[in-house]
Amino acid sequence: MKLRLALLVMALLLALAGAESATAASTGPEATAAAKKCKRPKARHKGRCVRRCPAGYVKRRNTRWGRKCVRRTTPNPDPGTQPLFEKPSGELIGQPAFDHFSRYFLNSRFTDCYNGWPACAVEERYDQCSSGAWAYHRYTPTSGADINSYGTYQVTGAVAHPDGSWGVEYKVFAYSTETFYSWDVAADGTVVGRYWRQGNFPPNPPDQNLGPLQWKQPTDCGA
Repeated sequence: MKLRLALLVMALLLALAGAESATAASTGPEATAAAKKCKRPKARHKGRCVRRCPAGYVKRRNTRWGRKCVRRTTPNPDPGTQPLFEKPSGELIGQPAFDHFSRYFLNSRFTDCYNGWPACAVEERYDQCSSGAWAYHRYTPTSGADINSYGTYQVTGAVAHPDGSWGVEYKVFAYSTETFYSWDVAADGTVVGRYWRQGNFPPNPPDQNLGPLQWKQPTDCGA
């Protein structure tokens, strides 16, 4: 009789131990992680299971439906930030560089008044014509104070950079004089230059720094 009671007590103890183990297993880390998972196609968001958006869609707040899946859109680039000039595949120097940007250089002007005089009180501009003709103009509101200088130019150097900017150097022949200009044109059309008078040439320092000016095309060659 005592042996039978002892076996009964042992069986009860084993049953209680198994129940505690099962309870611990159901509340352990694995069970907690399983409880946190949501059934597909839902995902957990702020502590609750919500429906996930398909590929190519994102959640957007909607006044009627709350959060709604809408197609992802890529904003169009601002046209004002686009470069003016085509970018070369790499750094170009000499004739290959000039061949690359000549379409932008020939029949162009470098001016400090983009809309042209009389939109500005005074305008200074340099014209480079496709015919090889060159001109410098300084327009003012004062009668007889304008400057109009004409000649021809010969390109002596060119460089084109991978970011779309470019540079050009040329000699100007006008009124029995020979002068020299070097221009750097940024990708956004901003131009800075250097000027050497008759008898002075690089690598000597320039006689005058020019700009900033603005590239514009076409120009009115012959004006």
